[in-house]
Amino acid sequence: MGEKSEAITPLDQAASGQGVADNRKVLESPLALLLEHPTTGDIDPRRVRSAFHESSVWVLGFPEEPSQPGSADLLHFVIDDDAGDEKVMLAAFTSRDALRQALILNKNWRDQTVLEVLGAELLANLDPDVTVVLDPWTTLEYRLPLATTTR
Repeated sequence: MGEKSEAITPLDQAASGQGVADNRKVLESPLALLLEHPTTGDIDPRRVRSAFHESSVWVLGFPEEPSQPGSADLLHFVIDDDAGDEKVMLAAFTSRDALRQALILNKNWRDQTVLEVLGAELLANLDPDVTVVLDPWTTLEYRLPLATTTR
């Protein structure tokens, strides 16, 4: 009890696999498998959204406050689209490599905690103007269409 433990950062977790590595639910989820080995049919937004709904992913943020059980403060960022309009994005990760790459490119994200969330729960609690971007800054990057565009 008297020993001091070193803080493990998200980048350390992603690089070493500590903490996030033992989580086979994310690494072997329907979504991770779909994105890792895509076929032409996999590009269908409904199919990707369905796989996301059934999968666990990693996001960055701060865990729930004891006074607000079931909530978390998730990291969002803003980009300008091709038309110059601002879009609010939430990064979700299906692999350690994708998470590590995002943390290397965005040093200010390293103070965040790596949280595992079920895609269905994330979608149910997401503001309607937020776009989930899967594995950003990788060759597997996929922007999950807003629910209103896939019906």
